[in-house]
Amino acid sequence: MNVFISATIILILIAITTVGAENTDQSLADDSFPDQCVYKGIPLDPDDIYYPADECASVSCLDSDGLATISRCEPIEKADDCEISPNIDSGPEMDFPYCCEIC
Repeated sequence: MNVFISATIILILIAITTVGAENTDQSLADDSFPDQCVYKGIPLDPDDIYYPADECASVSCLDSDGLATISRCEPIEKADDCEISPNIDSGPEMDFPYCCEIC
């Protein structure tokens, strides 16, 4: 039984991260913060990942030139018959990708 639940959770998380996310690479360089990315006034060092509190997204600073990847949820329509297991931790207050709809 535990193996089934674990396998279900893994499949749902894979679906969230591969189907339900949109990744955009863009420059977040700011002359005021050399060698960093700056997202909404928050400076990030290369290899830092930031989870904004006001949106379901993650911002990954890739290098000292300010290149970053921003990952957001794609709009997903919830199926009428969708039921989330109470064993799955997700919701709009959680960090990306757990804040994405999974149905």
